[in-house]
Amino acid sequence: MRIWLFQLAIIAAGCTGAWAQSPSSERAPQAAPMPASLEWESHTRLEYNQAADYWKAQTEANRLNEEAWLQYYKAKRANFLLADGAIPNKKNQQILDEIIGHMANAVPTGFAFNYSNYVNGNRSDESFQYLKAALQLRPGATDLWDDMLCDAVLTEDDASLKKWVQKINEARLFSWAEIEYNRNVLNSVEQNGILITNGNVDTSPLYMLQSEGFRTDVIIVCLDWLGSNRYKHLLDAKLKIKPGVIRTNDRSGTFAGLMNLAKTQAVYTSLTVPKSLMQDYTSQLYCTGLALKYSAQAINNVLSLVYHWESLFQKNYWESNEAITRNYIVPANLLLGYYEQKGDQIKAAEIKQFIARKKAIAIPPYTQR
Repeated sequence: MRIWLFQLAIIAAGCTGAWAQSPSSERAPQAAPMPASLEWESHTRLEYNQAADYWKAQTEANRLNEEAWLQYYKAKRANFLLADGAIPNKKNQQILDEIIGHMANAVPTGFAFNYSNYVNGNRSDESFQYLKAALQLRPGATDLWDDMLCDAVLTEDDASLKKWVQKINEARLFSWAEIEYNRNVLNSVEQNGILITNGNVDTSPLYMLQSEGFRTDVIIVCLDWLGSNRYKHLLDAKLKIKPGVIRTNDRSGTFAGLMNLAKTQAVYTSLTVPKSLMQDYTSQLYCTGLALKYSAQAINNVLSLVYHWESLFQKNYWESNEAITRNYIVPANLLLGYYEQKGDQIKAAEIKQFIARKKAIAIPPYTQR
């Protein structure tokens, strides 16, 4: 499911803040900026409130207006997510539940009800029945296909996974730049590492790549999928850990638990994870490319970063204006400092120009796909 808030939403991959650096006998490179969450929206709560009021009025004028119900729910939920984060708080969830209840009375068999019910379930195992019902009503709703890929991962259905990967590739739901970006994320993680991701755009392509045999050693933990108990049990088994580290619908608790695993396992977080989760660990996160390695002890990350950037990264589409490619700014800032230290003015100039081009990207809104 791509970003979908009342017709338009924006992926913001801007940057503020700082990261840990590797120890060095030379002057340390400039600290890289903290990236914002990939799937954070640019609209204000006032705008979402106005949209919700408008669509609510449309539902009152015509109780059978499915599109009005769908957009009313989306706008209301978007407003709450800006206030509460990834999951609405208890009070706001009750309000969303009430909207679903009204939809059940007005349009109980339509796409709007089933799709909204799926979203309202915060990816609980039970919610996927509504996703499948919505897809039966609109088989061509391509923006639901990556949610079906998620279901295939959760149920460990390899045949279904390959089916949805093929359909997603054929429809080009993820651009070449997004696929290449995620490939470079995997190549920023060491062998058998754990990688924490945030949402669909930075997760589904990873599973797509792994379904084709690429970097299957990396264990992905998607924070947006924590509503599923199936996913929790799947991760417990893959990570070979006792219950309690992965917590259903608890992003901060799960993130902290995974950081503790770094004593015995290599733990990385993608640049798309919300900074609110990472801010307590800033001095212990080391940029290795398009991922940050957690380490309580200082590590030499710059040479790893240089190797990944120069030898492993694919660079066919990274000049694209896709919003996600702005996250290349994070490792590029570190590389700029490194090349300047080494006196490599040619590479330093190239990186400086690359950063300027990325900063100039005008991030367009995503429409429904």
